[in-house]
Amino acid sequence: MTRILFYCLPISLWMFVACSKPIPTSPFSNLKVKWVVFSNQEKETPECHAGLWFINEGTDSIKADNWDFYFNHSPRKVRKTSGAGELTQISGDFYKLEPKEDFIILPGDSLLIEYYTAAWLIKESDGPRGAYVYFSDGQAAMPIPVKTSYFWQSNDALTRHKADSASLPTPKYLFERNRMLEDMAPPIKNTFTGFNVLGDKASIHYEKGLENEANYLKKTLGYFSSSTIELKEFKKIKNSDDFGTINLTFHNFLTHKEGYQFTYDNRYILVAGNSPQGIFYGIQDLLRTLSGDSLHLEENGFSHIDFPRFEYRGLHLDVARNFHKVKTVKKLMDAMAFYRLNVLHLHLTEDEGWRLEIPGLPELTEVGGQRKHGGKDDNVLHPSYGSGPFKESDWGSGFYSREEYIDLLKYAKSLHIKVIPEINFPGHARAAIKAMNARHERLMAEGKKEAAEKYWLIDPDDQSKYLSAQHYTDNISCVCKESVFDFYDKVLDEVASMYAEAGASLDIVHTGGDEVPAGAWEGSPICQEFLKSHPEIKEFKDLEKYFHRRLAQNFAERGYQLAGWEEIAMNKDGSVNPEFVEDQFLCYVWNTLWGATDLGNRLVNSGYPVILCNVTNLYFDLAYNGDPEEAGLYWGGYVDTRDAFSMMPLNVFASTRRDNMDKLIDYSPRVDGIYSNMEKLQLNKKDSIKGIQAQLWSETIEGPEMLEHYALPKLIGMAEVAWNNRLENQEGVFNAYEIRMKKWKYLAARIGTEDLPILDKLSGGYLYRIPPPGAMIKDGILHANVEFPGLKIFYTIKGSKEVKEYTKPVSVNGEINIWTENSQGRKSKIWNIGPRVSSQKSIFPKLTFEE
Repeated sequence: MTRILFYCLPISLWMFVACSKPIPTSPFSNLKVKWVVFSNQEKETPECHAGLWFINEGTDSIKADNWDFYFNHSPRKVRKTSGAGELTQISGDFYKLEPKEDFIILPGDSLLIEYYTAAWLIKESDGPRGAYVYFSDGQAAMPIPVKTSYFWQSNDALTRHKADSASLPTPKYLFERNRMLEDMAPPIKNTFTGFNVLGDKASIHYEKGLENEANYLKKTLGYFSSSTIELKEFKKIKNSDDFGTINLTFHNFLTHKEGYQFTYDNRYILVAGNSPQGIFYGIQDLLRTLSGDSLHLEENGFSHIDFPRFEYRGLHLDVARNFHKVKTVKKLMDAMAFYRLNVLHLHLTEDEGWRLEIPGLPELTEVGGQRKHGGKDDNVLHPSYGSGPFKESDWGSGFYSREEYIDLLKYAKSLHIKVIPEINFPGHARAAIKAMNARHERLMAEGKKEAAEKYWLIDPDDQSKYLSAQHYTDNISCVCKESVFDFYDKVLDEVASMYAEAGASLDIVHTGGDEVPAGAWEGSPICQEFLKSHPEIKEFKDLEKYFHRRLAQNFAERGYQLAGWEEIAMNKDGSVNPEFVEDQFLCYVWNTLWGATDLGNRLVNSGYPVILCNVTNLYFDLAYNGDPEEAGLYWGGYVDTRDAFSMMPLNVFASTRRDNMDKLIDYSPRVDGIYSNMEKLQLNKKDSIKGIQAQLWSETIEGPEMLEHYALPKLIGMAEVAWNNRLENQEGVFNAYEIRMKKWKYLAARIGTEDLPILDKLSGGYLYRIPPPGAMIKDGILHANVEFPGLKIFYTIKGSKEVKEYTKPVSVNGEINIWTENSQGRKSKIWNIGPRVSSQKSIFPKLTFEE
């Protein structure tokens, strides 16, 4: 028997280090709050029983006296509160607990308030974040930070429901999962016997027009070698007679614009292509041959030609929910470039943030780019996703100035990455709405009514009742007003000017266009009159199509392709709407769940160009697994590197193997199979699949370290699918998934031995996720393995400080701590396993369970 302990360490959810506001002496300075999940399985219907345990460690009593407790929390409807407080959901993920008159905590005492929510809560990242107390005596008001830590009361709190099929990622479970790799010896890096290109000095020869690529190569080699590298420009390179040179040259024999030839023999290296892009990707091939601090060439030489599978190889980054600074985005683009991704889809606007300066509309960033304490109806963005009460938060507030965005575009261009801006409308527009409300208020006070109305996005008399997917009731712009289109035109013109100044192309604009809830516009007098005067628009729900039709005309005049999430080409009943096929709306298809697994096939077969964004494979914001300490969302299941690599663009049924509750799906072509009545991809239409894209939504991402943890190494699995043409041939066969898993064995070993050591140095090093080992003790013998062979496993025996490296099964006595370590000595999560030990005794003990 083994004992597994999920350590639930105290987490400070709001750090006020960067805040200059003084914190007064107060009983609340010694208040601690523990979040407790009792169960997700007390009822047959999805419901969570949780609690807030207030602990007074000070010398003064804490009473109900002109204060409330605020925090962000995974959006769930509050069904009931019991105890000396009342919990309410204000808006989105913003909650308030109001103490009742009998709320009192004596010094050294504690108080529990229990509550019940819809759905389930299984992760630390679900619980209270950015918690603070806000009190006011009518004149003064001061937020005070409150520390929050997490405990789980039982195993029922760790699973979503009785129907949850996901296995808890215990050391034993991971050991069994990793065993499929054990017959795959790690690939041996070539130890070339030829010359060492990077000695004390090295030389890069490049043709005119490849200055950018030569400088990139020199800069990137600098991460791996201390050699002095000299750049030399030549008018035309044929065959270099200079021993040990790297040559970058144009050749027009390659028809694919992103294709390249990579050649090395016992004299020199040659990277050739018919475009700078192709040569740039050949450089990535060259960089992968790095061995230690020096680059060697095989004595007998080698040459190959390669080109990408898809023209569009993208990554979506949400900078609106939580902000990511320019430095962070540039570093992420460095990793994208190394793995030959060429599109960054920047999610710039959302309900919780507007992140781009628009000259002439300062409120967009002064109001829409800042989050601070405020109510639902105030012209401010209230705290979201743990951003806390002050606008100085590290990730809640922030935006790109015009100059910063132009700089980002120039940097992306140097890496051959296209940046697609997303301006989200008509839904997900709360930040813009709040900003333009503030603008309207300001100009009306100045007596400028016409200017105030110019970009106003709402009908002030709208009484519509709706609830958005993220629990907002005020995030839909009024598409019946010309001011909405005037606003979008203004934003487009300013964005276009930034691209022009950066010398970057702007041919696709993403409009979002998703998740307009039922009930929107129905209570708007303006929209009611609009429908009367436009009988061709039958129902309120058709106003969404009207908006996109108008936008398509607008885009066509500017030469842009309109892009959006899958809803832009769908009817409300889930069927495909064919009316925009001629306009070639670019559809980003994410839904591979809930009976919509074939949606991408249906859109492609109908004639729409499609970018596949399968949630079951490519939503990188979904947690790696069900460990409560592993942050991330899980509404679509879990996604790890293997899932990303398992994505098969031409066979969605074979690559969607489990539902969102991790139940295994029978994807066989039987007539009674779950996919038997779904639409198959018409292979003669496959060219309408323009590419694939991974998504990094930021609701649970707080800063660059978490961003890198979420993105890497998942990005490696996705990049293999996006580039590698050799993967495509297997997708028409029934056992395609099994064939792909054989390839996964090689990739997993390559990641552990080659990719992760490279990522330790590239761009100063990435804080990618290091998987904890699989481990079990049987008959006193420790057995261990790791997801990426090549990473080292270490352990200590309880009572000893000696750290031992695990290389083979070994006899152990007692409890051990065991972990994985990368080449820089950075550790994974540490497991504690061993003979069963009685759990600690406390009101809310740390969770223990037996295997």
